Amino acid sequence: MFWPFAIAMPRRFFIWSVPDGTLFPNWLNWLYGISHCIKVDRGAGSNQSSVKVMVRVLKSGSTITLHPEGGRTDSRFREKNVPRKQFGVNTELGTKIRRIQSKVPELAILAQARITPLWVDVPFKDEQNGFKKALWLWLRHRHTVTLSVRDSYRPDRSMTSYDRNKELGKRILDA
Repeated sequence: MFWPFAIAMPRRFFIWSVPDGTLFPNWLNWLYGISHCIKVDRGAGSNQSSVKVMVRVLKSGSTITLHPEGGRTDSRFREKNVPRKQFGVNTELGTKIRRIQSKVPELAILAQARITPLWVDVPFKDEQNGFKKALWLWLRHRHTVTLSVRDSYRPDRSMTSYDRNKELGKRILDA
């Protein structure tokens, strides 16, 4: 929708994402930077080089979109080692998320950035599995996808990592 502006002002309109390092084959690794992707190894523990890039991107004023649950909440688990433990449920809204397993709050603290929790409601999610099928269903049936943007905040440095993740999960779930 904003592509002409993204060309003129890529920092503001072309957000960064953090896909798995296997998104592109090795011979296309050069595409990560061009497509504003910071690759991470989901099996590795720290991803220090990726964290440094994310901090640099955030400090430059750009935006990064992350799935703090270790993948899309309603997507199928693609790896055996991803915990299937559910974090919480908002029964009033009918929303649920997996346990937060990333260090998104710590990243925000390092970069002195704000976190804006976002809930994406895909009403046809049970009819599909995978991005291509979801896109096809959306285009074919013109379903409405709702984005609920929560209040942005700065994580509290004095909290434990567990409590910061718990707070992020609650902020994603709550309306």
